[in-house]
Parts: sequence; C-alpha cells; structure tokens
Amino acid sequence: MLLITAGSLQAADYYWVDGGGNWSDINHWRLGSVTGETPSIVPSSLDNVYFTASSGFGTTAAQRTVVLDANGFCHSMTWVDVENKPIFNSTNSSYAVAVSGDLSLSADVTYNIKVIFKGATENTIKTNGAVLGYMAIDVDKPGGKLTLLDSLVFNTTNRTNNLALTAGTLDVSGKHLAMVQFNSANDNIRNLNISDAAIDFNYRWDYRGANKTLIADQSDVNIGSYLIVDGGFIIM
Repeated sequence: MLLITAGSLQAADYYWVDGGGNWSDINHWRLGSVTGETPSIVPSSLDNVYFTASSGFGTTAAQRTVVLDANGFCHSMTWVDVENKPIFNSTNSSYAVAVSGDLSLSADVTYNIKVIFKGATENTIKTNGAVLGYMAIDVDKPGGKLTLLDSLVFNTTNRTNNLALTAGTLDVSGKHLAMVQFNSANDNIRNLNISDAAIDFNYRWDYRGANKTLIADQSDVNIGSYLIVDGGFIIM
C-alpha cells in the first residue's frame, strides 16, 4: 500500500540581516526575528519580509544595498526604522518583486526596482513620505484591489517612475499622486478611483481599452505632455 500525505505550506516572517547583499542569498534572511534561524529557501509569495533597524546596513554603498538579483516574491513587505539610508537595487530591469499583500515603504530608502502587486485580495501601500529612486509599480490584481493610504510622490523625473494598472482596482481617492507616467491600455477589467485626489504626472497619462471605469469627481489632474483616455464608464 502506498500512503501519500500532503502538508499545507506555512507562511513565515523573514527578517533581513547583515547589511548589503543579494536577495537570493539565504544567509541574509532570518526566520521569525533577526536572531532566528537561517531559512533553507528565499521568501515565497506566502511570506512577509521585514527590513528594520537591526538589518545591519552600513555606511558604504555595498554595506547598505539590497540587490534584487532574480525575481523576488513575498506576501507583505515592510521597511521601518532602517539606518544609513539603504538602497534597493535590481541587477536587471526585467527583475521584479511580486507583492501579494501590503507594502510599507520608508522615506529613507532609495528604491530602484519594479514592484508588481498580485492576487485577488484587498491590499494597501503606504509610502510614509516622498519616495526616492526609480521605482516602477504595476497593479496586476484581477478581482483584487490596491488602496493608497497616503500620498505617492516621487522626487525624480526619470521615466522609470511608471505606474501601471494591468488588472483590478486602484484607489487613490483623496491622496496626492505624483509620478512620471501612468499606463493602462488593455481590455482587462480595471477600476480606477482618483476622486478628490491631486494627480501630477509630468509626462503621460494613458488609460484606454474596454472593461474599465474611472471615478474622478473633484479631482485635480495635471499632465505634462500626453493625456489619453477613451471610452468606458467615467465619472468626472
């Protein structure tokens, strides 16, 4: 008789330690706390990741740079009380961190990465101040929703600062959204709420295709070069 048992995957909390290094290096991760055990694998989409005052970031560029050297995955990601102004870089523009939960940033970190929000769940992003670096954000949450809890403002004008709505709902109502460009040109089901928001994009706003809604009443929209919006359900 062949007996097969299956166990369910368990979520874990991963803590970054020992300063700068590669995301894929398990020696920079600890389970449960910064003094926990070294995991056998890097974080998965079920796991929460934390960068804290105990992450050991030093003063040189190498000692304070987290390098995304492959596609990364996590449930929620939190940066809090980090020291020495860390940098989160990617070695390849095709690499991204897929976040299936919430994202909490630090105004002391420079983010030169792409973040993709995934999953049919309701989640949030909190910036805790102006965002440094060349971050790109893609909301790809069919049946899900991402809500901005505070302003999302970038201090650079690099066109890498791109916000994309691939699928799902994005709610920035009542907040300040300042980036370089917004792109959402497909026929996926998309819902965008910018009511009572201040929208500043210094290059392009492109919202096209079927199956989309736009709620924009009482919003203040300023686009530097191109404003492209076609049919759909629009409330202005």
